Amino acid sequence: MGKQTALAICLAVFAAASMAALPTFDEVDTNGDGKITLKEASTHEGLAAAFDKADVDRDGLLSKAEYQKLTSKS
Repeated sequence: MGKQTALAICLAVFAAASMAALPTFDEVDTNGDGKITLKEASTHEGLAAAFDKADVDRDGLLSKAEYQKLTSKS
C-alpha cells in the first residue's frame, strides 16, 4: 500500500470517527434558543470543523434542520 493511500485511509477513518461522535442538537444548543452558534459548536471538534459547510444559509447559525442534515451523513 502506498503512503498516499495509507494517509487517505487514516484521514477517512478519523473523519468518520469525528462525525460519529457528534452530540445531539440539544446537547450543543446550550442556551436552548433552537440554534447552534459557532461558539457552542466549538466545544465539539467534529462539529466545529464542519460548521461552515453545514451552515447552508450562511447566517452564522446551525438550525435543527441543518444539524440533522449534517449528522445524517455520518
